[in-house]
Amino acid sequence: MMHTFKPYVKIVEQPASKALRFRYECEGRAAGAIPGANSTLENKTCPSIEIVGYRGDAVVVISCVTKDQPHLPHPHKLIGIGCQEGIYNRRVNTENMPMEINNLGIQCVKKKDIESSLNEREKMRIDPFRTGFDHRSETSLIDLYSLRLCFQVFIEDKKGGFTTALDPVVSEPIYDKKAMSELVICRVCTCPASVEGGTEHILLCEKIVRDDILIRFYEKKNDQIIWEDYGSFEVTDVHKQTAIAFTTPPYPKRNKKEPIEVFIQLKRPSDGLLSKPVTFRYSPLESDDELLKRKFPKIDSNCRQFLRIKEIQRQTNELNISEIKQENEEILQSIQSVYQQCFPNNFASNFQLPYASKTEIDQHNNTNAHGTSFMPLISNEATQYTIHNNTQYTTNNFNTNPNLQMMYSCNVLSDNNNICSGNNGQDQLFVAQTRQSNSTRK
Repeated sequence: MMHTFKPYVKIVEQPASKALRFRYECEGRAAGAIPGANSTLENKTCPSIEIVGYRGDAVVVISCVTKDQPHLPHPHKLIGIGCQEGIYNRRVNTENMPMEINNLGIQCVKKKDIESSLNEREKMRIDPFRTGFDHRSETSLIDLYSLRLCFQVFIEDKKGGFTTALDPVVSEPIYDKKAMSELVICRVCTCPASVEGGTEHILLCEKIVRDDILIRFYEKKNDQIIWEDYGSFEVTDVHKQTAIAFTTPPYPKRNKKEPIEVFIQLKRPSDGLLSKPVTFRYSPLESDDELLKRKFPKIDSNCRQFLRIKEIQRQTNELNISEIKQENEEILQSIQSVYQQCFPNNFASNFQLPYASKTEIDQHNNTNAHGTSFMPLISNEATQYTIHNNTQYTTNNFNTNPNLQMMYSCNVLSDNNNICSGNNGQDQLFVAQTRQSNSTRK
């Protein structure tokens, strides 16, 4: 059984991948020519193809398609001799093979013009892999900084028409030279990175192609690479082509007690280009004791000084309370003496001055500052005792807790005997001796 040989298209020389800058139509200048991959300053070459297994005339159609599969029609246009509406079209003869493609440039379109450009392509029926044009409504998925050249060849049929299409072939990716500048790491955040990996970091860099970049980690010893791995991120983690949000790979030796310094750099898979490395530090795993120490840090010198001051204040307050208590006892004895002289029949032997809590003292001082007189503060447990003129007051059995501070308030003991509260927080007791003699009161 004989097999029919089918002609095919062969790319003899690939286009250079990063030697051409894509130009906008508004720049008003020539887009330049795509050089061949083997082109040098002394010997300039250009892309070329060959039709294998066929002799005769043929039509060659070249258009732009997306870099990744499936290869969709790309909105960028080809310009130069033999180009019309962004498509290269030329009739050739196989006797002149290989066919060189000279003076072919790439004109890029703006994002707002992507849909109209693809609409024109659809009208011309230029869809090499019959993928359709639905992607024109999803412009964010189209990489405007890279593409491939697609070569379609139509050979002559028996009727003299060029209707027999050979299988289309695509070139290696072509990148916009402007977007494919040197790889430079500007900054990497200094957040702690555990040797277990998986910590998120931000890397700032010069402009990159978001789907043609890797973050490489490696460690060297005696000029030999002893460990290598790559950071993890998605295309959507690349922001504005200048920042990458990535997670760190795990470091293999996790039993180390000291921080480990490794290197990090950018790598471009399309051509293997590497940026200058920068140091990156891994933090060792924390033991249980270290974790507790970090959660409960030691008291520093400032805290100790603060606690020392608070202790001195507490001791001073206790001393003031004891002094006030002693003064209160002396005042109480004086009041008892005067009261006994004024009202010998109504004198209660268990008469004591009232004590008040700190909150009550604050209220007392605030009221006293406005010049208001008030009755003594008493505890809730009050019993009756008798003062002059046979008036009953439920003000006996006062709170005598020695830990509470005492306050004085104004209370009329008789017409000429008063206990008053002093000014400026300095309580003083003024006792006015009665002018009546004991014989008169009797």
